[in-house]
Amino acid sequence: MSELLTRRAWLLDLDGTLVDSSPGVIRAFHVAQAAFGEPPADPERIGRAIGYPFAQTVAELSRVSYELFFPRFRAEAMESMHHLSRLLPGARELLEHLERASRKLALVTSKQSDNARRILAHLQVECCFAAVVGSESVTHPKPHPEPVRLAMERLGVRPVDAVMVGDTENDVRAARSAGIPVIALAGGFDPPERLLGADLCLFGPQGLLDLLTKAGR
Repeated sequence: MSELLTRRAWLLDLDGTLVDSSPGVIRAFHVAQAAFGEPPADPERIGRAIGYPFAQTVAELSRVSYELFFPRFRAEAMESMHHLSRLLPGARELLEHLERASRKLALVTSKQSDNARRILAHLQVECCFAAVVGSESVTHPKPHPEPVRLAMERLGVRPVDAVMVGDTENDVRAARSAGIPVIALAGGFDPPERLLGADLCLFGPQGLLDLLTKAGR
């Protein structure tokens, strides 16, 4: 475990790992549905789909095609999502701890990069990240390893140098496929039983911060 905590490159997911953006996601989804005359989808179902490919969510929860739905969703998301997002307990302190320890940080998210950066900037943590890999950065999103590999490339590190931190099965699978270990943070969008493939499972960013502090890492 100590070797895991000392890796110099940390690839972090956004939603459910560092940030709760679910109020903004739900709002934007409902605004898009209203634009097409659809009744609002169940907020809990929208929330449970966060962190997974958005085209899949639209197919499951709307009758509107993704090609029509996404531009309207995105317009509202860029307008209001950052205002409605908040850092999870311990997230700011975790990022500051990793910065002080001279870790290289990359964000690997299913959101588009500009939306993710706007959220990070609003929460005043964008400067912590040397690289941001969003859904538009790759052909194949998580759980495919492509986003993880691209993040390592942008940081200039090898798999032996890196560790992934995420809250969903997709994060675990992407990291495994890319050949790097993964720390799962329960309490996000997937239940603990879907995170069993991780090397380590903790409760939220505060749990990871506590472990790093205790281990002197």
